[in-house]
Amino acid sequence: MGMSVKVIYIWLILVASAFTAFAGRGNGGNVRLPADTLVALLEEAGLPAADTSLPKCDVRAEVSRDTLLKYDAIMDSAMRRANVPFMDSMLRVIRYGDVDTLSMACPIEARVYDWLPEPTRPPLVKIGKPFRRELKNGLKVILYEDHSMPLVTFYIGISNDGVFEKDKAGVAELTSRMLLSGVQNRTKGQITDSLANMGSSYRMTRGSFYVSGLKRYMLANFNLFADVILNPSFPLQEFFTTRSSLADSYALAESSTMRILDRVYRSLAFGGKSPAGEFASAQSVSGVSLEDCVDYYRKYWKPNNAVVLVMGDITPGELDLLINSRFRTWKAGIVEEQKISVANDVPSTAVNFIHDPRAQGCNIIISNIADFNYNSPDVFPALFINHVMGGDLLSDINAVLGGAQRTPADVFSLSPDPLGGYMYLRTRTSDMDVVRALAEKTAALQKLRVTPLAEDELASLKKLLIGRIALSLEDRNAMGSYGLAVERGLVKRGFLEEMLRQINDVTADDIMRVAQKYIKPSQFRIVVYGDARKVVPPLELAGYDVSFYDKNARRTERPSLSSPVTDGMTALDVLRKYFDAMGGYAKMRGVTSLKQTYGITIGNNEFTADVLSKTPFYYQEQLMYDGQVYMKKTFNGNMGYTKIERTRTDLSADKVEKQRKVRSIFPLLDYNKPGFKAELDSIVPVRGHFTYKLKVTLLDGSMQNYYMSMDQGVPLRIENVSEAAKKETDEDGRVVKYVKEKISSYSDYSDYKSVEGVKYPFTIEIKDDSGRIFWKLKSVTPGIPLPEKLFR
Repeated sequence: MGMSVKVIYIWLILVASAFTAFAGRGNGGNVRLPADTLVALLEEAGLPAADTSLPKCDVRAEVSRDTLLKYDAIMDSAMRRANVPFMDSMLRVIRYGDVDTLSMACPIEARVYDWLPEPTRPPLVKIGKPFRRELKNGLKVILYEDHSMPLVTFYIGISNDGVFEKDKAGVAELTSRMLLSGVQNRTKGQITDSLANMGSSYRMTRGSFYVSGLKRYMLANFNLFADVILNPSFPLQEFFTTRSSLADSYALAESSTMRILDRVYRSLAFGGKSPAGEFASAQSVSGVSLEDCVDYYRKYWKPNNAVVLVMGDITPGELDLLINSRFRTWKAGIVEEQKISVANDVPSTAVNFIHDPRAQGCNIIISNIADFNYNSPDVFPALFINHVMGGDLLSDINAVLGGAQRTPADVFSLSPDPLGGYMYLRTRTSDMDVVRALAEKTAALQKLRVTPLAEDELASLKKLLIGRIALSLEDRNAMGSYGLAVERGLVKRGFLEEMLRQINDVTADDIMRVAQKYIKPSQFRIVVYGDARKVVPPLELAGYDVSFYDKNARRTERPSLSSPVTDGMTALDVLRKYFDAMGGYAKMRGVTSLKQTYGITIGNNEFTADVLSKTPFYYQEQLMYDGQVYMKKTFNGNMGYTKIERTRTDLSADKVEKQRKVRSIFPLLDYNKPGFKAELDSIVPVRGHFTYKLKVTLLDGSMQNYYMSMDQGVPLRIENVSEAAKKETDEDGRVVKYVKEKISSYSDYSDYKSVEGVKYPFTIEIKDDSGRIFWKLKSVTPGIPLPEKLFR
């Protein structure tokens, strides 16, 4: 054994011992090797203590099995004398049979497997063919014989994953639980007691049931298995208890952040196009009746919609007798096929936010639709993408084929889910790091699209994947799941036989191609669960468009993100800061006339607008389209009107009188005049910036909310608040009364630039119930002569 092999071998033993001590095995879980003991161990192995600094060297020497066993025995003896427990099950090469690989090197980055001969092609996998049979009623029966142990498992699964439950979400789960609540000749208690007395295990899911036990109880287990499927009694006395228990479990799940995040994501991503977008709740399952359960059973628990899988110590002849005795007379029926549509990605990256003021930190999902299935050749490059990103598509495949749920620990998946494929990344971060986390995760995903995997990394991943798959083929349950998936049409025959070859043929270019096809950074749906007050401002500052949803995926209004003012600022302080930021009170007061020309976008139409202002109260706004005046608004102190094309509406005398009171081009300059009111309300985030919310009543009596940037002092948003009379009618449509309703619209101001010493916003975004309108300032001319005749 060469020097480098000795070093690696002892390093592995020491790492393994440390792990053993940490895990609590041996001497109270707190074992440490003194320095002199470590030196003694190394010297006994024929190595100087200085060689402990060489844990990462490559191992390429040919090593015989006898040599490995020799050093195994030496280290075992030395460490026992040092009172350090030896990792029997992890490092003794004798336990590996014919595999003489020091696999523990992986956690410490030592490439100890490099000395093994490189495989040329993966071995041909031969999958034992199961016994298959189909009854006249359409029931498919599969048998995997295994006489190594006296165990027999009976499993039945129906195809109901693609069934929409709509407002009865949870009916499939409740129906399956009712199947175990009693049969025609046994109560629920008798069923469970019988299984317990025989030592049999069982499990019922929303679309499957299995019983597994000793061969000696095979007939009893099978009869109970058949009774549950064929003769459920749906006892009313058990229904309410079962439904209440299920509703409680759903209510408990609603307190889980991860479950809320996942179900909101699925609902938004798949909506009504796929059952993947549905989720059950305590409310929905409480609306399911016993009749709904009976109806669901009759619709979907049909022999032509089911597959029976049997595994274990049983022959085809024995199985034939059992199946014919109970399932031959099970009546087939028409099973309604429901259309599942392909979900669509969002047009551009968007953030869907679930606000919880009690949330600590942020939970995030980054996802997009990935439309492919398990029979696609893209599955194999996707395996590599999953491992690079820390996910595990092999576990996803096993979960889908076996009908089990994925574990909540999965954080990444590029998965061809039968109900709708997706790219899904979930992470958690602090409130302050949410933008950085999104940038880092997006960059990592983008890297897969543009940077090929290094050859050595690709080769290592191939070894890992091929080894895992080869080992999984020895699992009887995995093989049974595979056979079941074939019968359901989820995978084609020969899938596993071809899998190792397909993985070995994957290239770095294949991985990039699949990443480019199914990872879409420009169309990410980002779902965030957290405290909007802490997280939304930096998200909006980073340019994300944020919409809000509740825990049931319903669109909600933007929550209040305000907080009280605690820095001692007053409304007068905010106004003075505003004047200073805009160029100074005197400079602003010196603007007595002003012309502004805008380019305006309304939908797909482009307009231009000229806005003229002159003290004390002259104002004109003219909107033009295709060279023609489309709208004109004028006020000269004595009269005012609005004209749209040929329709003119004059201002009332009352409005004329009120508007005459406004004497400044910048309304806040009148802050010290009678009738002007300003109240500092709170601190509110606007477009990623914290602002002072200033409630203002102008001289004309109109009310506005100014959102002044705490840093810059300029207004980032001005909100117009007004009241309108809303009709309330009775059942016959007659007006009962009028009630006041507050109506608000706002304009966002940005891109401030100084012109002759005064700042003006060069971008204005107006938002109301009709949508958004963008005004882009093309030119601004203060001090321009404006004769009064222009305002007639």
